[in-house]
Amino acid sequence: MDNDDTLAFFAQRDGASILSNDKDFFRYRDATYTVYGRFEVKAGTLVLKKKPFLVSSEPRALLASEPITYQTIPTVQRIRMYSFFYRGVGSSLTKVLGNLHSKLLALRQQFYADIGIALDQEIREIYPEWDKKDKKVIWIDQ
Repeated sequence: MDNDDTLAFFAQRDGASILSNDKDFFRYRDATYTVYGRFEVKAGTLVLKKKPFLVSSEPRALLASEPITYQTIPTVQRIRMYSFFYRGVGSSLTKVLGNLHSKLLALRQQFYADIGIALDQEIREIYPEWDKKDKKVIWIDQ
């Protein structure tokens, strides 16, 4: 399962709506939640714009039971246990702005110190970056 499965389950169970600009939440069969694709703030009020329904080429069922979630951030435990940070890309804006993971390196190093990782401990970081010259994805591994 992925994060979308978890969000769809809770939105369905709780009668909530979803704000997402992609089509993934339309793939769940028998879902009754509303998907909003955009929002604005007008005169201090949040205005949601309903996303037009899209037929999914990969339909799937909603999860049958509540997924396991964590009260803490599992990424922190993985970093502490394995000295490893492995992330993807959150948006196609990476092609224009670069991957935020590379831009936030100094902040992440401070975070490592804040969670008690020794200054001499190496953390292996792997994440994708857009190579503007060759117009392709490269993987940073440092």
